[in-house]
Amino acid sequence: LVSAAASQRELLRAVHRSPLELYAASPDLKKAITRYKKWLDTADAEQGAGASPQEAAPAVDVAWVWHLHRLNPEAYRADCLRSLGRVVQVVCPFAFRDADGGDGEAAEGAREVREVEIGIDIEECAARQATFLWQVRWPEYSCTSFLSSAVSRYQQMLELMREHPRCFIVPTYDIDLMWHAHLAYPEAYRRDCEEIVGRWVSHDDT
Repeated sequence: LVSAAASQRELLRAVHRSPLELYAASPDLKKAITRYKKWLDTADAEQGAGASPQEAAPAVDVAWVWHLHRLNPEAYRADCLRSLGRVVQVVCPFAFRDADGGDGEAAEGAREVREVEIGIDIEECAARQATFLWQVRWPEYSCTSFLSSAVSRYQQMLELMREHPRCFIVPTYDIDLMWHAHLAYPEAYRRDCEEIVGRWVSHDDT
C-alpha cells in the first residue's frame, strides 16, 4: 500500500496540474466520464496481452474518473459485474499518461468493447475529492516510514471496525490515503475486509 499511496499522490498532483476542469461538473469531466465508460473494458485486457502498466495506462482524466469510481467499492463492483461480467483490477491502478484523448479507440477497432454503466454521480464525487491533495501534500507524506506507519494505523482502524461494528469511525487523512490505495485493488480489498473485519466495509467519501 505504501507504493500505491505514493502513486495515488502522483495522480492527484497530475489532476491538479491538468489544464482540464476535472473537479466539478464541466465539459472536460463529462468527456472524461464518457471515455472512461468505453475504456474500462480494455484495462485488464491490455496488461494481460503483455502491455506494460504504463503502456496500458489511461490518460490522466480517465485515470481520475477510475479512481473516483473505485472509491465506492459496492457501486464499482456492481457496475463492473453488471456491465462487464467481471471486476476490473490491474497491477498498477494509479498509472496514467499525461496525453489526452484516444482511450478505448484502438481497442474498439480490435474487438467489441462493452461500455460500463456507472451507478454513482462521478461529478459530485469529483467535487468532494477536490481538496484531498491539499490534505496529503505535506512533506511527511513523501516519507516511507511515515507511510508504513499509516498502513499500520489503517489496519488498526479496520480492527476497530471489527470490535465496534455499530460505531462510525472517521479516519485521519493519512489513514484515508491508505484506505483509498486499498480500494484501488477491489478484489483484494473485499477479501482483506472479510478476513480482518468479518464483513465488506463500505467507504463513504462524503
